Amino acid sequence: MKRTVKQWCLQKGYNWHGPGVHGNCHYDYKIILADGRKAFFRTAHGRSSVVRMYQTRHGEFAVFPVFSQVIGKKEMSLAQFEKVLNWVEAWLAGDCRQFHA
Repeated sequence: MKRTVKQWCLQKGYNWHGPGVHGNCHYDYKIILADGRKAFFRTAHGRSSVVRMYQTRHGEFAVFPVFSQVIGKKEMSLAQFEKVLNWVEAWLAGDCRQFHA
């Protein structure tokens, strides 16, 4: 079964929030993870898995490419969703490596 990021978040119990601004960075959506950490997502040009760093007066934060740019499709399977989310969670925990499909 294929679903959008928002649909998978709702099914898995993650809080999905639409567009907003954090510091001076506009983002397309953010996901509040199970442990309370926030992951911000912003559209890049073309398919991408490059994480961008932004600075606020409270410190640095990462902005990830939206799921569809990492996977290459708007709708994805649960396995694809979890693979990207696991990469995001690992990155936020300090394992800063590129996503590998």
